[in-house]
Amino acid sequence: MKLKKRALFVALGLILPASASTYNWQVAGTNDNWSTGGVDANWFVDAGTVLSPWVDANDAVFSAATGETVALNGTVAPTTTTVGSSNGSWTFSGTGVLGGTGTLVKNGTGTLTLANTTVNTYSGGTTISGGTLSIGTGGTGAATSTVGALGTGAVAINGGATLKLWIKNDNAATAPWTFANAINIDGGNILNEDGISTVSGAVTVGASGATFRSKWNGKALKLSGVISGAGAVTAARAADGGGEAGATVILSGASTYSGGTTVASGTLQLGDNAATDYGGTGRIVGTLTANTGTTVILAGSNVFGYNTGAKVNAVNLNGATLNHTGSADNGWGVAYTLTGATMQTTVAGGRFSFGNNTSVTTVASANASTISGQINFRENNTGNTVPFNVDDGAAATDLLVNANIQGGAVGLTKSGTGTMVLNGANTFTGPSTINAGSLVLGSGGSLASSAVTVNTGAGFQVAATGKTLPALTANGTTTLGLAARTAATTTVTGAVTFGAGAATTVNVLPLNVLQVGQVYDLVTAGSITGSSTFTTALPAGSRAAGTTAINGNKIQFTVTAGTGNLVWNDAAATGVWDLNTTANFNNGGSNDVFKVSDAVTFDDTIGAGTRNITLTGALSPAQVTVNNSSGDYTLAGAGSLTGGGALVKSGSSKLTLGSAVYGLTGAVTAGGTGTFDLGAKTITPSSLTLSGATLANGTVSSASVDVQSGTSTAVISGSGTLAKTTGGTVTLNAANTYTGGTTVSGGTLVAATGNALGTGTATINAGGTLDLDVGYGLSNTMTVNGGTVAIKRGTTFTVDAPTLVFAGTGGTVTSYAGTGDTATLQGFDVNSTDIQVNTASTGTIDSSVVISTRTYGFRFDVNGTGNLVVAGPITGTGAAAGAVEAGTMIGTDSTAIWKRGSGNLTLTGASTFTAGTSVPMTSIQDGSLTLSGGSNRLPVNSAVYLGNTANTSGKLILNGVDQTITGLAKIGTGTASAVVGASAATSTLTVNNTNDYVFSGSIGGATPTEKNIAIVKSGTGKLTLSGTNTYSGDTTVSGGILSLGAPSLGDASNLRVSDGSVLDLNFSGTDTVGKLYINGLETTAGTWGTSLSGATNKDDIHFTGTGVLNVTGLAAAAYDNWATLKGLDSGNNGKTQDPDNDGVNNFEEFAFDGDPKSGVSDGKTVVKVATVNGQSVLTLTMPIRTNAVFPGPVNPGELVSASVDGVIYHIQAGSNLVTFPFGVDQVLGSDVTSGLPANLPPLTSGWSYRSFYVPGSDPAGNPRIFMRAKVNE
Repeated sequence: MKLKKRALFVALGLILPASASTYNWQVAGTNDNWSTGGVDANWFVDAGTVLSPWVDANDAVFSAATGETVALNGTVAPTTTTVGSSNGSWTFSGTGVLGGTGTLVKNGTGTLTLANTTVNTYSGGTTISGGTLSIGTGGTGAATSTVGALGTGAVAINGGATLKLWIKNDNAATAPWTFANAINIDGGNILNEDGISTVSGAVTVGASGATFRSKWNGKALKLSGVISGAGAVTAARAADGGGEAGATVILSGASTYSGGTTVASGTLQLGDNAATDYGGTGRIVGTLTANTGTTVILAGSNVFGYNTGAKVNAVNLNGATLNHTGSADNGWGVAYTLTGATMQTTVAGGRFSFGNNTSVTTVASANASTISGQINFRENNTGNTVPFNVDDGAAATDLLVNANIQGGAVGLTKSGTGTMVLNGANTFTGPSTINAGSLVLGSGGSLASSAVTVNTGAGFQVAATGKTLPALTANGTTTLGLAARTAATTTVTGAVTFGAGAATTVNVLPLNVLQVGQVYDLVTAGSITGSSTFTTALPAGSRAAGTTAINGNKIQFTVTAGTGNLVWNDAAATGVWDLNTTANFNNGGSNDVFKVSDAVTFDDTIGAGTRNITLTGALSPAQVTVNNSSGDYTLAGAGSLTGGGALVKSGSSKLTLGSAVYGLTGAVTAGGTGTFDLGAKTITPSSLTLSGATLANGTVSSASVDVQSGTSTAVISGSGTLAKTTGGTVTLNAANTYTGGTTVSGGTLVAATGNALGTGTATINAGGTLDLDVGYGLSNTMTVNGGTVAIKRGTTFTVDAPTLVFAGTGGTVTSYAGTGDTATLQGFDVNSTDIQVNTASTGTIDSSVVISTRTYGFRFDVNGTGNLVVAGPITGTGAAAGAVEAGTMIGTDSTAIWKRGSGNLTLTGASTFTAGTSVPMTSIQDGSLTLSGGSNRLPVNSAVYLGNTANTSGKLILNGVDQTITGLAKIGTGTASAVVGASAATSTLTVNNTNDYVFSGSIGGATPTEKNIAIVKSGTGKLTLSGTNTYSGDTTVSGGILSLGAPSLGDASNLRVSDGSVLDLNFSGTDTVGKLYINGLETTAGTWGTSLSGATNKDDIHFTGTGVLNVTGLAAAAYDNWATLKGLDSGNNGKTQDPDNDGVNNFEEFAFDGDPKSGVSDGKTVVKVATVNGQSVLTLTMPIRTNAVFPGPVNPGELVSASVDGVIYHIQAGSNLVTFPFGVDQVLGSDVTSGLPANLPPLTSGWSYRSFYVPGSDPAGNPRIFMRAKVNE
């Protein structure tokens, strides 16, 4: 039993763990180093009081009330590291590592800073329960793209504690850092102190919530992982009071936390790419609340999501701004609650999607809530209507909808006692129903497709004449506000219907001087049904009065008391304009005060001088006219201009909107030659007409802008359009932001700065000219429809991402006066189109075209029967990344011309590219590109690609032009890609390539002119023509390899092959040519090819492949002519026959100009020692066919000729008559004549003496050397 008991005791002892000790850091230790080295004695162990060195696998505690900086050296591996229980602040520095499997715990109110410069590797996780744990100190610490300061485990942040991220102090987009740990937050904070920081790990939010903070503008805290949990998330600026208003927190992951989101301060951005559609899963879910002064940015489309359970359901904006920066819809089934808030889309195509029971509620406020940009009424709304519940606050307008509302048969319902203004270009077709409060159709708004119904207790107002409604119904006791203007009306195309017992109060808004007895057509309808009692009211404080009645299809207002037509008559430098108090106006010859709705004129009747008009109180004139040429006027004071009145400026002097508030919403006309200075204000007229004046210093936001002449340095904004329809010139000098587009149909519009044309499409019609006055890029698509786009000489215009379109009757891009020799059209295109020509349109570009450093170079889309002529040169000045859409492009980062569409592009100017790191490109993906004028209309260093992945075919039309390119290839499977001539003059296409290219299209066409092309292959690369070619011109191979995949050379053409180049006959069968020249020398007729081809004339130096060339240029072969001349007949003219029996057959006699019928030596072959290159050498001189070419030895010790007239010469040398290994060269230069023996016999025409020598064959050193000549076919 004892033995068993002892054994059991031992076994239990083996599994009991060793107990870790607690090491307490002592600030009075031997030094500040934490390491495993025995010399760093800085610790008390457990309750001990003796300083000891650190030992791994124990607990480390830093608890002093006043902390210090501890330098990590090497790797330390504590079981647990606990810091700050006595609220001290500590820093871990040095180059060491906190490693092992232990944990890190931060307690107390102090700060622990991890500033060691090497990534920590501990894996047990981190808990921050108090104070702050700071990673880095700004510009120090682990400044790497992925930071592992907290090891690899999860991080818990609890109870108000903070994780501070402070790796870098810059905001360079190339220097963000990523924190990848999983994080659990329950009442804690993450603060981005500085730099750009991304938290990419999953985040779980506990019941006490999480706060994400950022401190500086432009240095965002981004959380890209999924945030989950039951808690709430708050986005805010830094809590230390130093955070900037634009400090941004970005949530880009598909988060699922259910506690809601609050923006307490700063900016919250949802999504991280405005070009991304995030689909049905929102970046957050549930309720979003943004408080006063904060901003929410929707950076993308569908950032709110639309799938049930994965979307935002409610948005509460309390004095906050919601910016939608994506290019499609955002919001689906969202309940918006606005309190003095702003919602706006900022990018073309971006829309707030009001579907699936979306609603808008405004809470009473001193400030109006505003919705701007675009709204899309969509499906799945109860009753097919969008409810707007607008409470009545202190603001005159409670909800201002400047947005354009689009959509189908979805309407709106207005409830609540407040006032809602529609000031956008609305196109929705559902009804507008007003159940309470007031709905106002603003001076810039439209409701041309929405029938309006006003129910008991509610009101509807039309703020300006010229509006159109499809129908208007008033039920019960209602209020209608209608504008009165001479020769103008509100049009109802359908019926005006008054319900049973209708009692209507008509609030008349005078928009010009009212005179007693005048009758105004307030409404002109298709019909009026029912009846109503009318009560007529004019603005409070007006001197006017009148009555309202139905007359046929009209509702008319008859003036019984008129308004004043006042002219300023205070000659003092400063005068007061107030309401019903100061008589500073002339009214029909007597002094008078201003009353509501009076018309007011300021002119020169009181003499010259500068005058400040001091406005007092709220003033609502029907119209303000300033016609001054003898002095300037300034509208000053603390008062304001309000209402729907108009303003007209004329004369040559200046009008300034000074300190007075300008709130008139009627039309503004800036005429004369003077200046209308907006005083840095933003005005919102229903329309703006510029007719001679200079508009300066402010912003005009209007639904309609008509520019006739003059200059604008003011910003033109809003959703309206800008039109130039008359003669004269208008110059736009500001970076405008209007989105409705630009139309130029008459005169000249000068865009003198970037974004002068806003963000919509610019259309230049016949009779109109758009002058691009300085070098810049516009964001507009420009449609040229018979008009002219002119670029100032010496400047550059950049088509930046959108398109220049020639439509309708086409048009011209040209140059106009200025400094510099040329104007430049520059293409900066990103996977889009720079220049487009629509079907049946013709465009002409006379200016220079420059392709610069963007993605694809210049893209030309010429569609259908369209035609584009580029008369100016095209110049490439940089690299443009990207690749051909199919096939292989040699090089992927050089400038490019892209021709797309089935129409034609004509280049009449010479073009050049400065190559980047690879070959520039000309891509003709569809249709045709025609060259015209002199040579090289395309850049000579450009490779040409025909066709694309859509299986379309491209055609290069040379049109008599000689063109050099650096490559030729076909892309895709289109069958009609071709290079054609299309001219009576022969075009020479030179392909000077160093890279290898395969062209499987055709060269030549069906007609004689299309076939009129000559081909030159130069450069060291290989060009393979694998298609069936029909060109009829000559073919020259002067460099590299030309490979023919089919026997399709012109039968009567000349073929030239130079030394050092090769013609690859890569086909079966025979190709016929007229003449063949090898290295400039004409060859004999007959068949030519390699020794494997079966041709009579064999040449393995200039030819490869198995195809055969049939040369028909000479009537008969040289041997046959020679045999006839020598009197040979069919009985003895065989090449191997020897009629004179001298041992030399007929073929050898022919090769060396012998006589086949004489066995006597002719003395034409001489062997002698001669001086060659200053040395005595053995030489051999003999007759050789004149056109023979000896390119160099191909076998050791042998000099071999190319085949000439069916003969291949072999010149050999050796020390015996068995082997001939010595090298042989041809005697060239002056040695040709000096080395020849004297009195050699004359030769027959067609032969020439050639001398050959053995280098180094001085007889003194080589007493015995033999030379010989051999021939074969």
